[in-house]
Amino acid sequence: MLDNLKWDILQTRHTLHQAEMFFKVHQGLVSIHMPQDITRVTRSLNKKYGQEEQHTYSHPSTRVDCYLYSMFLRAVQVWDRLPEEAVTASNTHRFRRTALPAIQ
Repeated sequence: MLDNLKWDILQTRHTLHQAEMFFKVHQGLVSIHMPQDITRVTRSLNKKYGQEEQHTYSHPSTRVDCYLYSMFLRAVQVWDRLPEEAVTASNTHRFRRTALPAIQ
């Protein structure tokens, strides 16, 4: 039935919605602040030209279940795997369109 309707499976839709919410927090489109434990990480892409990637976030370690399974920690794992054009998208529609192939 999902094939006939051309719908994505529930897990894909859920992951996309988490990533979209993280995008909105990242861009300041919602009035939710990033937790202090989750910080940006700068990685060198090309030392010769001084290029750096600034769209990845740290993965804080925790053993507390309420934080371990929070939206932020799950979304950071998805966010760090997204392509550059998705995380630098100008709006949520473009983000959804570019992030979906990476999430599927």
